[in-house]
Order: sequence, then C-alpha cells, then structure tokens
Amino acid sequence: MKELYDDKKPKNDNEINPYDKGTFGRYEFFLYTTSLGVIMAILSLVALITGLLEKKGGTLAMVIVHVLWTLQLLVSTALLAKVLATYEKERDIGSGNKQSYCDFFDKADKDYQCSELIGGVACGFIGTILFLVDTIIYAISWKRSPAQ
Repeated sequence: MKELYDDKKPKNDNEINPYDKGTFGRYEFFLYTTSLGVIMAILSLVALITGLLEKKGGTLAMVIVHVLWTLQLLVSTALLAKVLATYEKERDIGSGNKQSYCDFFDKADKDYQCSELIGGVACGFIGTILFLVDTIIYAISWKRSPAQ
C-alpha cells in the first residue's frame, strides 16, 4: 500500500493527496461502518426485547461491541471530514483563479454535492455520540446486573 501511495504523492501544494480525496476507500469505509452500526443497533434492541442481554455475559458483550464500534465510527467520520476539508480548500485553477472542488461540483450541477458529505459528517459525529451514550448505558446496566 505504501508503494501505491508513494507513486501518487502530490508534486506541489496545488495537487491533492489521493488519500485526502477519498481514493483509497474512505467513502466505502464510512458507509460500511454506518450500515453495520445500524444493523448492530437493531440487533441489540432485539436482544434486549427477547431477554438475551440478561443472560450471563450478554450485557458485557454489548459493552465491548459498542465501545469498538464507537471508536470505528469516530475514525471513519474523521476520515470523511478530512475528505470534505480537502474538497472545500480552494486551489489555483489557472490565471489566478481559485476554486474549491465543492464550488466546481455545485456549478457543474453534478449528482455529487458537498452538502451530502456535510450531512454524512454531521450524522457520523452525532451517531458517534449516540453510540457512546448507548455504551455508557450498557456499562451501567452491566455493573448493576447481579449475574456478572
């Protein structure tokens, strides 16, 4: 992977680092993390309703899984935020004109807009906070449960 990155390093400040542009799967990593997080939240709700969490180790397992997923969601959202910051940075497009990729996407009337990235980053950080709160609730429940 390092060899692949070294071949694509920007030659000057006007070029974009491929990592910062999302070339190596930052969008997919974010989508994977959020999709699996929704599935995990639904499964934990089903486990709570059916009583599976009350069995020995069930709540502790949920605490561990939620801690790991909170960290993964935080990392994937931060990587997506870096892509967004790269797209919003203005670059010289010739003859002294400066334009960001976000401005270019807006003017080109593409299906791909920076507002979608802004929404994804905002929802990612909100989701991280909600997963953290859920983790704390599960940890309190685990500490209070008689069968540890």
